Parts: sequence; C-alpha cells; structure tokens
Amino acid sequence: PEGAGKSTWSRIAVEAGAGLLSDDLLLIAVDRDQPAVIGSPFRGGGAGPGRVPLGLLLSSRHAAEPALLPVSRLAMAALVSANLPYAGDRVGGDDVVTGIVDSLLDQVPFRELAFAKSPAFMPVLETGLQDES
Repeated sequence: PEGAGKSTWSRIAVEAGAGLLSDDLLLIAVDRDQPAVIGSPFRGGGAGPGRVPLGLLLSSRHAAEPALLPVSRLAMAALVSANLPYAGDRVGGDDVVTGIVDSLLDQVPFRELAFAKSPAFMPVLETGLQDES
C-alpha cells in the first residue's frame, strides 16, 4: 500500500548493493515448483523485466529498530489479495483467485519487515532469507 515504505527500503537496499526489479508493481508467477517474481516494465523504478525465485513475502512498517516479525496468514492473504491487479471484485468470491493466493502462501514464507530509514534492516532481511531457505 501507499506509504508503507516500498520505495524507501528499495532505495536503501540498492544503495547497500542489492538488486531491484521494481519498487512498486511486481508480477508473481505461481505456475512452477518455485514461485517467482517477475519485474514489470509498467511502474516503479528498477531493472524492469526479469525472473527471480520468490524467497519471502514481506509486508512492511516503519519502526525505530529493524526486525523481521511474524505476520498471520490471514493478514498476508488479505494484503496479497488487496494488491492483485486486475482481480477487482473477483477477490473473495472467486475460487480461482483464492486458490492462487492460498497456493502462494503455502509455498512462500511471509513476514513483516519493520525498518527505519537506514540500511540497518539489510542484515535482518538477509538473515531472514537465509533462515527460510
């Protein structure tokens, strides 16, 4: 959602040496054994099209200290569903859309990233990715 810090933590991550597909709209492919993130040429900054295995789904919030925190499946399902482009009124009333979200959450771990406007969250994020792989 707007104001959650996507562009801020994307910029900080890039400045710390991370790659970036987009700081806004990403496509998620769930058609293979390992879901993948596909960069979109439509919006946001970044390298644009490319395909990378999806290791972790993140919600984010501003905080004084960086942390990778648990988030409920229901909260992440709501967040993912609310951000599905082109699904519109199908969310919640369409078994196909619900099945895609459920499949994604079955295959990919999810957490909340608490971060401040500094690169201090990078080691926390890297450790979280390693722990989940």
